[in-house]
Amino acid sequence: MVAGVGPRSTAGVPQEDRYDAAMKVERVSVEKLRKDVGEWAKQIADGKPLDSHKVVTRHGTEALVVVDMDWYRLARKALKDPTDL
Repeated sequence: MVAGVGPRSTAGVPQEDRYDAAMKVERVSVEKLRKDVGEWAKQIADGKPLDSHKVVTRHGTEALVVVDMDWYRLARKALKDPTDL
């Protein structure tokens, strides 16, 4: 999410004592990441949050996770390890 852009959904928002399981998790290949990352960025810039966290797999192995920047910041804050990003 671009800082300060658009309304935010509370689904998947990290909490100090829990994780909102309403946020879906979608497994995507590196190829799909390459194909769709531009669209995901545009969607977020337009104020529309991702509908799921993206677990990116490489050769079937989970390699990384793509989450909304606001969600990431809140997670870091909840872990008492805030970021300056």
